[in-house]
Amino acid sequence: MTATSLSSIWKKFNATEKLWGDWILVNNITLIGGPSNVGKSPLLCAIVAGYLQGRWPNGEDVPPRFCGGNVLYLVPEGFIEQTEMLQHWGLEAKLFEERVYVPQINIHGDPDYQFKLDHTTIGALDQICTQVKPRLIIIDGLRAIMEGDESSSRDSDALMGPLVKLTRRIGAATVIAHHLNKGCEILSIEGSVPKKDWLRGSTNIVAACRSVWIVDQPNPTKPRERRLTLVKTASGAVNQHMAFSMGDPRDGLRFISDVPKPELRFQTVKMEEWLIGVMQKHTKLSKPELHQMAGEAGFSTTTLDKLMTKLCPNKLAKVVEGKKVFWRLLSPQVVQQEAEVVQDNKSSHEEDEKTLVNNTPASGMVI
Repeated sequence: MTATSLSSIWKKFNATEKLWGDWILVNNITLIGGPSNVGKSPLLCAIVAGYLQGRWPNGEDVPPRFCGGNVLYLVPEGFIEQTEMLQHWGLEAKLFEERVYVPQINIHGDPDYQFKLDHTTIGALDQICTQVKPRLIIIDGLRAIMEGDESSSRDSDALMGPLVKLTRRIGAATVIAHHLNKGCEILSIEGSVPKKDWLRGSTNIVAACRSVWIVDQPNPTKPRERRLTLVKTASGAVNQHMAFSMGDPRDGLRFISDVPKPELRFQTVKMEEWLIGVMQKHTKLSKPELHQMAGEAGFSTTTLDKLMTKLCPNKLAKVVEGKKVFWRLLSPQVVQQEAEVVQDNKSSHEEDEKTLVNNTPASGMVI
């Protein structure tokens, strides 16, 4: 038995090498969540194509020390469609023959056996990884290869635990596609900022991943455009965005610079809900503090400034302390009192006008 410093252990297991920016990390699992038919499978194909060609879909280069590695592609529902798609995009067949491997594990001897990563097949997969030595493992998707209930912490740990260990042992990056909870498409369209709790199933699934994305379609008026949001990462900041345009998946994906957003009317409503919630938690906040919090929440600071102007002075009030200006939320009681004062002033003004009219003679002179 030997002893080692806690610091060295921490560095060993928490060092983050980047395969694709903050989005895909080496020795870790990346989870990509999205609703059905949003384009998760074509996105995984684009990731494979980018890795094989040495350049990611957004134009970034694959780090040289990770170039030229093999890809292990787990597609429980069939690999033919993905292969045809990648070849239609112009990838050479030689790349598939030399660097892309599909595990064929049927240790049960059943011709109708559907591939599942249970406690037995995970060992067989470990042996395949030892032979193939993949740098990138693609799993499309999590529910298809999972044995048991994805909402069960125990069943989730039985899958994710061995996968994490395998990924670290071989020094690879594992990317898994997954589904979102029902209703998240509506939340996206209505302007909600994607969150990691949108992912379906046990929270242990997300906890096991060091990087989590959500791909959604926030603006129905732009049906081809998809938004990617980084909702969790062990390196860098969350709420980073990328975007791609996709029509027919066979025609490929085109990453674009303008990230699609929900329609402005939905953004404003959601931002107001967020702003009121933030102000309820704090006695007062300066505008720079609000700008920072809005950025972290994925909101535009320009839209925030317009909203604050709109809400002042009915719901928000400025507080000047020395040379600093703060904003505070008016309580419902204060808003009601101010409304009553306005109404009283209006009534008093109307009464004065009425009295003035009654006391005015025909000549127009006031008595």
